[in-house]
Amino acid sequence: MTAIPRRPSFEEACRQLLAAFQDELPPEERDRICADLRLHYDYRGEYVAYLDTWEGDGPGRRLKREVVAHGRRLDDLDSALAEHRDRGVALRYVDDLAETSTETVPEEVF
Repeated sequence: MTAIPRRPSFEEACRQLLAAFQDELPPEERDRICADLRLHYDYRGEYVAYLDTWEGDGPGRRLKREVVAHGRRLDDLDSALAEHRDRGVALRYVDDLAETSTETVPEEVF
């Protein structure tokens, strides 16, 4: 029987992803990458409306991402988008990482 590989925890996946850059990225970019990955872990297959803000100043500033709404249909986010429009709300459809990653890999690999 073939074992199904387990999905790494968010923390493991974030660590592995950032290790590929070998500390070449500033902390702000590292925060953004992990925040984007978090969306894939928590909201796969959904539309997500979120606000990004920065806490602190200089090299110690950190990204804070607040998800204000999410849902399977774009209509599910209408009221949140209207409410947060003046605050610069971002909207994204979060696709499956596995599906996304196969787009550049030849089919015969699978």
